[in-house]
Amino acid sequence: MASSSAGAARLSGRGVSQPTAQINDPRVDAEFSRFYDKSFKRLVRETTRGTRDRGWAEDAVQEALLAVLGRWRSIEHPDRYVRTVLRNLLAKQATEAPTLVPVEELGSEGIERDVTDDVHLRMAIMAVMHELPQQQQRATALHYLADMSVDQVAEDLGVAKSTVRVHLMQARRYIHESWE
Repeated sequence: MASSSAGAARLSGRGVSQPTAQINDPRVDAEFSRFYDKSFKRLVRETTRGTRDRGWAEDAVQEALLAVLGRWRSIEHPDRYVRTVLRNLLAKQATEAPTLVPVEELGSEGIERDVTDDVHLRMAIMAVMHELPQQQQRATALHYLADMSVDQVAEDLGVAKSTVRVHLMQARRYIHESWE
């Protein structure tokens, strides 16, 4: 099967099937390749931070990028779309097979050790985060786990910067009160 872009070729080389509809537009080919090259490593790093499973993160990012490629012409904000697909894949994975991977098995590539490396603390933080309203969860995860700025979170969620700041403030307040 012919590849529709350099980025897609890298995906197919890793055993990921191509979308059924091939894109034969050189402009789309070049645009998607740039998007893939700009996004892949960052998305894997961000997804690995959230899942603590680099292999799963790579597969999920590849699947999300294939979804973007299949709809490239109709997507106005590919960054938002790919993050939405990743959030949906993460939610599906969390309900299907919850697993914890010891931090020592992760290696040091792209992951910094922090206070949440303590498994019990991490589990407690995640339990409190799951009690937050969905928009506060998303804003908190993107800002603190994916290291995105308030501006980037606002763009990704499609809300005003002030809304993101309010979500973060309310989430911090709730988490703080939960620890007392």
